[in-house]
Amino acid sequence: SLVELARSTQLFFQDYIVNVMGAMLKIASTKKLPDPIRHSALEFMLTICELSYSMASKVPNLARNLFNLCMSFMLDLDLDVDDWGNTYEDDEFGDIENYDYGIDGLDRIAMAFKGGKELVSTIFQSLPNYINGNTSWVHKNAGLMAIAQTAEGCRKYYEKSLDQIVKMIVNLSQHSHPKVRYAAIQCSAQLSTDFELFQEK
Repeated sequence: SLVELARSTQLFFQDYIVNVMGAMLKIASTKKLPDPIRHSALEFMLTICELSYSMASKVPNLARNLFNLCMSFMLDLDLDVDDWGNTYEDDEFGDIENYDYGIDGLDRIAMAFKGGKELVSTIFQSLPNYINGNTSWVHKNAGLMAIAQTAEGCRKYYEKSLDQIVKMIVNLSQHSHPKVRYAAIQCSAQLSTDFELFQEK
């Protein structure tokens, strides 16, 4: 498969990387396509980013586009609150779904790009659209989990805005939906692990 080829021979795509990544982005973003095909396209892009950052960095707006793609995957969440409340964390949603690919992708792009100004700028510009105002609980959950998943990779950038980030989390810790409250707890726990400054605050 192309994913296996990306893992073993990234240089095979070097001369065509912009076009190939553009095609993969289009495939992964097309909701009419079967999910496994979309997942494979996302996995290809993440693999290239992880194994050949220098090649991935040649693709314009890649960090921004991958972040937005992963967030769109995370909005595809059909959750039965009663069933969810009876699951273990490691089996939170049962079968691997778009949400799982999205949340895993956020962590991987943050680590691959080591934060990076383009990615961090996109995150800070996007998060208010998910977390603030009258957005759905699905949006708020995605926003909180985006903070948690990217915290380690974006640490040096997040340190400068911890107060702002903490306020967003605290504001949602009393949300009416249990999944949002749970996400706020997860986010707080992740930040307390990644940031000694957060523990002091």
